[in-house]
Amino acid sequence: MQEPAEAGFALMQSERLGPLRLGLPAGELLQVLGKPEEKSERNVWGADGAEHQSWRYVAQGIVLGMIAEGAANKQQIDGITISVPCRFRTTRDIGIGSSREAVLEAYRKEIAQSSGDSAVGISDDTVIAGSVYGGVVFTIKDNKVSGIFIGAGAE
Repeated sequence: MQEPAEAGFALMQSERLGPLRLGLPAGELLQVLGKPEEKSERNVWGADGAEHQSWRYVAQGIVLGMIAEGAANKQQIDGITISVPCRFRTTRDIGIGSSREAVLEAYRKEIAQSSGDSAVGISDDTVIAGSVYGGVVFTIKDNKVSGIFIGAGAE
């Protein structure tokens, strides 16, 4: 069985939400979604030495973590978060409003299993496919998906 961190890294690199994927260059993103309604300041993070910024598409329920690193300093998507009213779906057809059971079925191979009956990546309000170090995090409310995050939630 693949380790959760390895499975999560592979999953976050291959997963998409509609046309959005990690590594999508800013130029292509602007062609797909247009200009964001809000942008944060660009800040260099000590953890990775790269420049980070948030782009918010408030009316579409999309927040993107953007990163620029290296000599080219070109921005690309480093994290994707969606919520209502976003209608984008993952490559496994999970979106806002999908059932908790559908998430568990679609991502069962990437959800970290502990030595007992319960899974490490599952709680009442969260299902983690992979790990917080890389993967897909589903926020659950009333047994339905209320948010989806693709990326690394921890360093």
